[in-house]
Amino acid sequence: MKCCHADNINKVMQRGEQLDTLQNKTEDLQNSSMQFRRGASRVRKQMWWKDMKMKLILGGVIAVIILVVIGSIVGTNASKNNSQTPAPTATSTEQAAPTTFPPVPSSSPTP
Repeated sequence: MKCCHADNINKVMQRGEQLDTLQNKTEDLQNSSMQFRRGASRVRKQMWWKDMKMKLILGGVIAVIILVVIGSIVGTNASKNNSQTPAPTATSTEQAAPTTFPPVPSSSPTP
């Protein structure tokens, strides 16, 4: 009987030790999972900013290209319009002598 009691007590003590070990392992795993979650969140934010910066740069480059194309089209059209419209020339009436107006009577009293 003593030997059965001693074996049972040893088994209970080993089981208690195993439970303590298991509890320590679960606490360590929980701490590790919290660290992993924080690290993953940090990496996700960094990647979001990196992606956003790339989108902004790409959008800026596309906007500059569009502005250059529009500017070149408008500039080309403006230069074509200037070269196609002849400069105004003087007509035959403008080339005649300048018009003279009749003298204005003086407003001095006559005696």
